[in-house]
Amino acid sequence: MLSSQHLATLLHTQQYAAVPSYLASLSNAERRRAGVLLGETLLPRLSNAQFWEAFATIVAVDRKAYLGTFLKAASRLIREGKLTVANPHFEAFCATATPTDCRKILEALLPYICDPDMGQRLLTLCPLESDAQTLSLLCHTHTLICDYLIFQHLRRLDPASPEIRATAIAIIKRRGERSYSVAYLIQQYFGLEALPCTFSRHIESYALSRLEGNFAEWRHLLQP
Repeated sequence: MLSSQHLATLLHTQQYAAVPSYLASLSNAERRRAGVLLGETLLPRLSNAQFWEAFATIVAVDRKAYLGTFLKAASRLIREGKLTVANPHFEAFCATATPTDCRKILEALLPYICDPDMGQRLLTLCPLESDAQTLSLLCHTHTLICDYLIFQHLRRLDPASPEIRATAIAIIKRRGERSYSVAYLIQQYFGLEALPCTFSRHIESYALSRLEGNFAEWRHLLQP
């Protein structure tokens, strides 16, 4: 039978290796309730170090069963400013993560990243299989920081890469004032030929050069 107190005690006393075996002793319905309890209540109570140690220990036993539960809690903690991805346990897990694991991690956590350095670190720890996949995921995440990470990723590509123009067009298709502004910045910075959109703004070349490695300037140019 599920005991929330016993599960809480295992986590509080850092007996993380005992958690999977305890969960395995429960019925299917109890395991589902335990997953909700972990993701919404118990895991968010852990410190940064405790969370990632529990993550690395428990998820490694059965990634399919536990990764989603931990990512649900992690996304909440990152949104609240209580969790960072700079942790040796998380880094060790990512070093053996599958492409599917990496995509799940990025899709869950990137929308809540509020620091571009943390976002870049996450992309480095969880690389996707191609530039196209990385750019597509960032494009669909649609946050100011992810748009900035798109720009920085494009800067590392060969200037003749077709991914630069393709990304600008994909951003235009999202629609919205900020998307059009991001596409315009990409067009101007990389000297792209005309894009299938009429832009209503103009940015001087000296302002474009200040965007390199400067998120504050990026935010200033894109936010009303």
